[in-house]
Amino acid sequence: ANVVALRGAAEIARRDGHYDAALATLQRATGSERADAGGWLALAEVAQAVGEDDVALSAVAQAQRAAGQAPPRFLQRLGAMRALLEGDPGRAAGDWRVLLAQSPSDTLAELQLARAQGAAGDFDTAIATLQHLTSRDAQDARAWYELGKLSILKGDARPAVDEYLLRALVLFKRGRNAYGVAEVVNALGVGYGRLGQTKEAEEQYRRAVDLRRAVGNRRGVATSLRNLANLLGQRGAFDDAAASLDEARRINVELNDRAGMAAVDNERGLLEEERGHYAASLDAFRLALQGFERAGDPHGVAQALNDIGFAHYQLGAYDDAQTYWQRAADAYRRLGDETGDIRTRENLGLLQAARGRWSEATRSQQAALAQARKLQMAEEAAVAYRNLAEVALTRGDVTTAVDNAARARQLFDERDDLRGSVDARLIGIEAALDAGDAASAQRELDALRADLAQASTEQRAIAGRLAARTAQSRGDTRGALVALRAALPQAQASGVRALQLELDLLQARLAGRDVATLDAPTASLGNAALRLDWIDVAMARALAARDGTTVLRLYLEAAPWLRDNASRVAASIHAQAAQAHRLDGDEPGAPQGGGMPIRILIADDHTLVRESLVGLL
Repeated sequence: ANVVALRGAAEIARRDGHYDAALATLQRATGSERADAGGWLALAEVAQAVGEDDVALSAVAQAQRAAGQAPPRFLQRLGAMRALLEGDPGRAAGDWRVLLAQSPSDTLAELQLARAQGAAGDFDTAIATLQHLTSRDAQDARAWYELGKLSILKGDARPAVDEYLLRALVLFKRGRNAYGVAEVVNALGVGYGRLGQTKEAEEQYRRAVDLRRAVGNRRGVATSLRNLANLLGQRGAFDDAAASLDEARRINVELNDRAGMAAVDNERGLLEEERGHYAASLDAFRLALQGFERAGDPHGVAQALNDIGFAHYQLGAYDDAQTYWQRAADAYRRLGDETGDIRTRENLGLLQAARGRWSEATRSQQAALAQARKLQMAEEAAVAYRNLAEVALTRGDVTTAVDNAARARQLFDERDDLRGSVDARLIGIEAALDAGDAASAQRELDALRADLAQASTEQRAIAGRLAARTAQSRGDTRGALVALRAALPQAQASGVRALQLELDLLQARLAGRDVATLDAPTASLGNAALRLDWIDVAMARALAARDGTTVLRLYLEAAPWLRDNASRVAASIHAQAAQAHRLDGDEPGAPQGGGMPIRILIADDHTLVRESLVGLL
C-alpha cells in the first residue's frame, strides 16, 4: 500500500511539473519494491524526461528483470526505450515502428518513434511523423514541442517560433504542465537566437533558467545557462558569460552528465573565441569533441569539428582547418542540418579566399548568403555579408566592400552582436583607407573606440593596424610605429598568425627594415593577400637596389593572384614590374588586363625572356 501511495504521489508531482519530486518519490518506491516493473518504467520515463539518462537506463534494465511474464507489448516498449538510452536510435525507431504497426492509434508510440528518428538525425522523417500525429491529435502539446525542436535543429526556425512552439506553450499552460512550459521557453530562446532576435532569445533563456529551477530540472538549468552564456559572450559581457558557464559545469559534474560537460567545453571555446584567444579556444574545442564522441552526440561532434576548424584557420594551420571543416560539412550533411551546412560553406569560403581563389570564395559566400536569406537565418546572412566584404576589399572592389560591410553591420547590430558589428566596422575603415579617404577612416576609428574596450584582442590589434595606416597616410611615421607597437602584443595574445605577420610586415615597411626574415613565414602560411603584401615590399627594396631580376621573379610568383585583382597592392606590383623592365632597358608592351606589363617571364636559367604573360594571368 505504501508503494502504491508513493507512485500516486509521484504521478501527481509529475503532472504538476515537479519532476524533481516525482523522481525522488519513484526512487523511494522502487527501493521498497524492487520487483515492481511498472514502478521502474515510471522512474525511467521521469528520469529520461529530465535528462538523467544513466538513472533511466538503470531503471529500464531493472524493469526488464522484474517484468517476468509481462505482456509482449510491455517488453517491446522497454526494449525500445533501452535502445535509445544505449545510443542506438535506429534500433529504437525500428522497435517503436513495430509497436505502432500493432496499434496505429497509440499516440505515445508514434511520439517516441519521432523522437528516435530525430535522435538518429533523420529530421525530415521525424517531422513527417510528428505532422501526422498533430493532424489527428492537435491537442498533444508534446508533439508540437518536438516538432518545433526538430524544425530548429533542421535549420528552419521560423515555423517553430511562429507556430509549433507557441501551440505547445498554450497547451502546456492549459494543462498546467510547468515542466513542459519550461522546455518550450528554452526552445523559443534557441529559435529566436537562430532568427537573429537576440534580445528576445536572452529573455527566454533567463525565464527558462528560473522555470527549470522551479520544476527541479537541473540538467535543463545547465543547458539554459549555456545558451545564455553564448548570447552574453556575443555582446561582450565576457565575465557574466563565464559565470554562467561555471554554474552550468558545476551542475553537469554533480550529475555526471558527459554530454553536458562536453557542451560546456564547447561554449567555453566559443567564449575564448569571442575574446580573441584562439589557442585557448582550440584546447576547449578539442575537449568538447572528445566529450561529444564519448557521449555519442552527432550534433555536438559536428559543431566541435566546425569550431576546431575555425580555430586552426585563425592560428594559421590552413590544411588542418580544411580537414576539420570538410569533416564537419560531411557530418552536417548526414544530419540534414541546414544551419551547419551554411556555416561550413562560409568557412570553406574563407579558406578559398586565404589561398587566393577569390572568385571561388565569392561564389561560396554568395551561395551561403542566398540559403541563409531563404531560411531567414540572420546570423549566417550577416557572416556571409561580412566575408563578401572582406573578399571584395582584397580584390580592390571598394564600393562592393563598403556596401556588404554596411549590410553586415546592420544585421549584427540588430542581433546585438558586438563582435560581428566591430568586425564589419573595421572592414569599412579599411575600405575608406584603400579609397584614399583617411579623414573618414579616422572619424570611424574614433567612433569605434568606445566599443573596443569590450572587443576581442584580435579586433583591438586590427584597430591598432588601422590606426597605424591612418597615421602613415598623414605622413606621421612615428605615430604609426607607436600604434603598431601597442597592437603587436594583442596580436600575439590572439594567436592569429596572419595578423601577427601583417603587423610585422607593416612595421618593417615603416621602419625601412629588410623584410627578408619574413619571406619564409609569409610563404609557408599560404595566405595570398599577406604574401602579395610581402612581395610588394620586397619588390620595392629590390628596385631600390636596381635588382630587376629579383623584381621580375617576385612578379611571376604574384601572377596567379593578380587576375581580376584591382587592389592598391596589385597596382603597386604591376607598376614595379614595369620599372624593372626599364632597368633592363626594355620598355614594357602596351598595358593589358588592368594595366599590367605583358612581356615578363623568367626562364629556368633565370635569364629574361620577352614573352607575354597574358596566358598566365
